[in-house]
Amino acid sequence: MAKMKSSIKSITGEAHYVKLFEDDRDMMAYNTVSGAYDLPSPHNGTYICGIVISEEDHRRLRVEGNFNVGYSKMQHDGRELISFKRKHEARDRKGDIMDWNSGAPKVMDMSGKPWSKDEQGIIWNGSKLEVTYEEFGEKNWSRLVSVKVLELADEPEREPDTSLMEATGEAATAKEDSDKVPF
Repeated sequence: MAKMKSSIKSITGEAHYVKLFEDDRDMMAYNTVSGAYDLPSPHNGTYICGIVISEEDHRRLRVEGNFNVGYSKMQHDGRELISFKRKHEARDRKGDIMDWNSGAPKVMDMSGKPWSKDEQGIIWNGSKLEVTYEEFGEKNWSRLVSVKVLELADEPEREPDTSLMEATGEAATAKEDSDKVPF
């Protein structure tokens, strides 16, 4: 069987919804009946790297005929969100797992060393990433190959979830404690 023609390409953007590691891959699939992601993944999970790209990059990819651009989403600031995916267990027509097309993508720091969530932390939305992907055939599909973290965004500040405290009557005590001056 002849090998399908492919080309390796890269693009830089701002992280928005990344699931790049085996322990956090997206385990649900889209259900066309319910219109929600509520079906178990037929591939034992999918790795996803969503990045927000500039209008110029989006236009360039569209002119090149990039498959992923057809599924991009316009953000409130006019930039486009484009997603690159990789199946955890991609299978051929016989049902055999294709190792070359399966598993987690390579995730690296700026110097090219492997990224460690334990040592370097979570890749937050807003981080600057270089995404490398492989286009196959006549640009009719692509596969996430690797992600390089160029600049790690800070962890976002979050409001505490008080719904459980309100249900148990602890909300007033928590509010009083948060109003205290720490000195």
